[in-house]
Amino acid sequence: MDRKQFPRAERFYRAALRLYIETQGPEHVNVGIVEEKLGDALLRQFRYREAEEQTLAGYRILARLPSREVFSGWGGGCRQCARSGGQEVSGGAIF
Repeated sequence: MDRKQFPRAERFYRAALRLYIETQGPEHVNVGIVEEKLGDALLRQFRYREAEEQTLAGYRILARLPSREVFSGWGGGCRQCARSGGQEVSGGAIF
């Protein structure tokens, strides 16, 4: 999304979301992460209602998971998040 191609990012996130749900199940950490990232892509297109729904869906999944699983699913974790007890915002997701 660094190139500000938000509709394109939305398409990729939706495709990834379908694949993750099919292969890993609807409550997997990767589903939560992609839901949140999809919400961000929608927000940047000023589609606020959809963005809120997707973002909250991702947060609900991530909030139920042990922090170790969330950090490992996010690519190894965030040192700042780990030190703060998981309350920081990192990479667009709240842990």
